[in-house]
Amino acid sequence: MIKQELCNLIDQIFYQLKKDGTIPTDTKLPKYTLEIPPLNIPADLASNLVLLLAQSMNKHPAEIAKKIIPLFALCSSLIAKVEFSPPGFLNFTLAETRLYDELKKIITEKEAYAKINLGKREKVLFEFVSANPTGPLHVGHGRGAAVGDSLARIFEFLGWQVTREYYINDVGNQIDNLAGSVMLKCEELKNGYLTADEKVWLLTQNKENFYRGEYITQIAEDVVKQFSQVKFRESGHKFFAKQATEKILTWIKNDLKDFNVKFDSWVYESTLYENKEVEQTLTILRSKGFAYEKDNALWLKSTVYGDEKDRVLVRANEQPTYFASDIAYHQNKFQRKFNKLFDLWGADHHGYVARMKAAVDALSYNRDDLKIILYQLVSLIREGKPVTMSTRAGEFISLRELLNEVGKDACRYFFLTRSPEAQLQFDLDLAKKQSPENPVYYIQYAHTRIASIFREAKKAGIRYQARGTRHEALKEQAELNLIKKLCFFSDTLVSCVEDLTPHYLPTYLLDLANEFHRYYEKYRVITADKDLTLARLTLVDAIGTVIRTGLDLIGVSAPETM
Repeated sequence: MIKQELCNLIDQIFYQLKKDGTIPTDTKLPKYTLEIPPLNIPADLASNLVLLLAQSMNKHPAEIAKKIIPLFALCSSLIAKVEFSPPGFLNFTLAETRLYDELKKIITEKEAYAKINLGKREKVLFEFVSANPTGPLHVGHGRGAAVGDSLARIFEFLGWQVTREYYINDVGNQIDNLAGSVMLKCEELKNGYLTADEKVWLLTQNKENFYRGEYITQIAEDVVKQFSQVKFRESGHKFFAKQATEKILTWIKNDLKDFNVKFDSWVYESTLYENKEVEQTLTILRSKGFAYEKDNALWLKSTVYGDEKDRVLVRANEQPTYFASDIAYHQNKFQRKFNKLFDLWGADHHGYVARMKAAVDALSYNRDDLKIILYQLVSLIREGKPVTMSTRAGEFISLRELLNEVGKDACRYFFLTRSPEAQLQFDLDLAKKQSPENPVYYIQYAHTRIASIFREAKKAGIRYQARGTRHEALKEQAELNLIKKLCFFSDTLVSCVEDLTPHYLPTYLLDLANEFHRYYEKYRVITADKDLTLARLTLVDAIGTVIRTGLDLIGVSAPETM
């Protein structure tokens, strides 16, 4: 990690400056930035370190920079040059020897390159998607699936023990509404199909809350076909709820499989009740003094931990709320000894963050061990116009439809192009284009170009081997820039972990592919110069390795032909 190495060097230099009295001993190292500068800045990395130090010490930045810059010569193997840039930036240029060393490392380690044990094998749980089993997955769920799975892959790659989990809300009003929706449709398909008691129950339900859409008709048709008479089935709305949820869960699992998303465990809300976990959790909250009775209901003292108001756990009708079972579920997670819990929720659940954090506090766990990532939903654009969607009315684009239209790779890439909290417009027409305009196509095309270069080298009788290659033959600025880009792959992955967003990786891969395509169009890889040819083959081999690894971490394929 180039950035981390430079940060470590800055730590050493800061300690030395305090030791020799240049900086007062009580001065703290400020939270400086270390970023790749804009293209108009002739440097590889830039930091605002001296600007922040100047502010805290009430000195001119240039004066501090004059003391700091000479000390970077202690690590000439990493940094070739450091320059001061007003109003208070240090611009760093990486040493060429370090670039060549990093290139050798990529070639040696292959797909294991950048695979560091940053997580130190800590156990973490990613719970994502967790859509109610009341309908097929839609595009919003698809974004949550792409973000959650990609983050899980990156965490796993960087040394964490990752478990991926799907929580199934299979009890409550929404399941009753689903049962009623199917029952009503069954009766429409076959008059007299429902029993008298089932019809009475149906009359007690608010049909305005029922689900609509072709999928309800499909489920009802399957039920009527499989259980043609009442004597062949159980009676009551719970039978219809079970048939519907099982059917929908089958669709969900198939969609996720085809979306290249896997889960290690599926947890049913109903099991929390069957195992008395909800009851036990409420008992714990009572015993700790964080649950109290008011208006014949049970409340959580969530305001004690920063929530805007206390929350109902058990209603006056003695029915637990969803919040009660959610608390029990998180208690269950912590009891399984995970070091960190990551929940991915749609942005419409932002109001639940404070109450869930409060519940974690009330259960005597560390609220910082629960990380909640909110992601915005997706708006689809077709022919420049938004596609209208309404889940309850059955007017939505399902994830399956999107997969069928644009393919798994485009789906995953486009979902990850922005940070989770940012609004996302998904351009369907762009996602289907087989041209450089489509970013995922452009990146995959870079990988196929590299594969074709090696096929051409083989036809030319060139025996490629990385060992013994003179990497110093790579002197063109475009080649050095490509190696520099490769050097920052590891740092990109670390940024994804630190900021809990995978969107840095698609951006990085697109930039790398862009630089490679420009290089390919200007320079021949296979030349009359044997040493240069082998060096350039090493370079494109390394680029292919990083592209392949990066694409895998976001669940996108790396084809060798297109």
